[in-house]
Amino acid sequence: MKKLVIYIGYMNLKPIKYFVVTFLLIGATPIFYFWTLYQTELNAIQSLRETEAKHQLNYSQNAINEISSELSTSLRLLSDSRALLQFIQSPSLKNRALLESLWALTATNYSYISQVRFIDTDGMEQSRVDDINGEIKVTPIYQLQDKSQRNYFLYAQTLKAEEVGTFGIDLEVENGKVVIPLQPTLRIFTPVEVADERKGYLVFNLDVYEIIEEIDYSIDSHYNLEFVDLEGYYLASKNKEKMLGNLIEERDSFNLLIENPNLWRAMEDRNIHNFKDKKHFYAFNKYSIR
Repeated sequence: MKKLVIYIGYMNLKPIKYFVVTFLLIGATPIFYFWTLYQTELNAIQSLRETEAKHQLNYSQNAINEISSELSTSLRLLSDSRALLQFIQSPSLKNRALLESLWALTATNYSYISQVRFIDTDGMEQSRVDDINGEIKVTPIYQLQDKSQRNYFLYAQTLKAEEVGTFGIDLEVENGKVVIPLQPTLRIFTPVEVADERKGYLVFNLDVYEIIEEIDYSIDSHYNLEFVDLEGYYLASKNKEKMLGNLIEERDSFNLLIENPNLWRAMEDRNIHNFKDKKHFYAFNKYSIR
């Protein structure tokens, strides 16, 4: 009887292994190529965005400097104007009307000037023109107010002759009450002197919202321009609900120090002017408004 031998054979798997490895390598090569290309393009876009952000920051700072220079020049010219001198020497209705017409023209030319005022050395408004939503209004004499207790007036008294002072952003107050809707205001002023005798102060009230629109006009929609004070509170932002948490209790949580401590630490370093995390790139610079 013949024996039946059952034989189990095997194929040489080494060529198959090489085939599989080769296939995988060939398949991975285009994937790796496109991934590398994607990362290169992404890095290039990020680098471009970062460069643009820095340019936008420089643009905004230059715009602020230009506005500051224009307003300082205008303030000095008006403080030395014949119309103001005549009004101080003789506050007749005619001289008052001439002065207020000159101020109305100035407020019309600069959309961010919301008020032009002359305040005497006792802190009393002697003349005032308001720009309310593009409409010029002259304040009647009986509605002029005592501003002697306002912080900005106390600061104005420390200025030297011909010096221009800037008082930080706060809320507009009329007759002792905060104006509603809220109006964040920046004030600049200069002493008015006649024959070396101080007669008072010429004051510009500046609408912070209008200033932001002016310097933010050409900024790409990818960027968000904001101003914070040295304590981290927002002085100016497109999101108006975040502003002035240092003055409005219900907004005190809007603080960059709380929201992004890593960014805040970077901003405190005078040698650093940008910061990047996993999601955002920030360009920043320090600017004094005093």
